[in-house]
Amino acid sequence: SGRKPDLVLHLGDLSHATGYSAKWDLFLDQMTLISARVPYMTSLGNHEQDVGRPPSWPPRPGTVPHARRENDSGGECAIPTYTRFPMPVESDQASGWHHFSQGPVAFVIINSEWNVSVGSRQHSFLRRALGSVDRSVTPWVVVGYHRPIYNVLGHADSMLGRDDVQDLLREFEVDFMLYGHVHNAQRTCPIYRGK
Repeated sequence: SGRKPDLVLHLGDLSHATGYSAKWDLFLDQMTLISARVPYMTSLGNHEQDVGRPPSWPPRPGTVPHARRENDSGGECAIPTYTRFPMPVESDQASGWHHFSQGPVAFVIINSEWNVSVGSRQHSFLRRALGSVDRSVTPWVVVGYHRPIYNVLGHADSMLGRDDVQDLLREFEVDFMLYGHVHNAQRTCPIYRGK
């Protein structure tokens, strides 16, 4: 088509491998033509990162209270994702939250599988990241994460701390939000706390 993207932003559910390495191999083979040419930035979704863990699984570094009690990654615990796609995180790759700029756009990526409520480490990160954007250099701010705040499935499938996130998005005048998770295209007018 002649399009030349500057980057790819893949917001979770990368390969849907759920513990099967052959699915990772297939996915990586398919996306190499793109990722060899431009930055391939990711976030963690429910199919990368188990949230509720069976008691028989060993603990992993960086574990904090999560929003969900599902086991959608087949035991991967995000390790194949952050090993293949290390992101510029503040502390540990398991958290998944990070920020970067590309041209006139500042991207802030959070982890919708983890708690983003006021008082959480991730909420503090989000406030710092949004507050650090120099709008004279990067006038556009995009926040991305896996689970949408609002979707056709209702609120039951949203993140823990949804209203707290919305307060920060409004306070820092975020221009655009991108999501994954729901397997259809949705767009909305500006929404704040359901209105």
